[in-house]
Amino acid sequence: MNDFYTVNFKEIVFAAEDVGIYLDMEIEKAKAQGVKGFKIIHGYGSHGQGGKICINLRQYATRLKHQKKIKNVFTGAEWAIQNSDCFEFLTNCKFASLDEDLGKQNPGITIIVL
Repeated sequence: MNDFYTVNFKEIVFAAEDVGIYLDMEIEKAKAQGVKGFKIIHGYGSHGQGGKICINLRQYATRLKHQKKIKNVFTGAEWAIQNSDCFEFLTNCKFASLDEDLGKQNPGITIIVL
């Protein structure tokens, strides 16, 4: 069983206001499949200044973390084995440690931990 996967929000989310709806659906689907976490590809805006989808996604995910609906959220810059919280997640999630963006400081991704 794959305990980590990638979803491309750039292909399915067309309005920043809809990010919460899509994230809620993805969390529900992942939990039903017994997944431990997933990576969201959202891009970082057309001018490298942080697009609205990226901003809304991270704000919403942070609220979900505070509400204890998810365990953690990592930005692409935080997604590295040197980050103690990431390291802990990676030791418990076999497929996450194989992620191609791990340690690459990619601002266009966000990791959701369930």
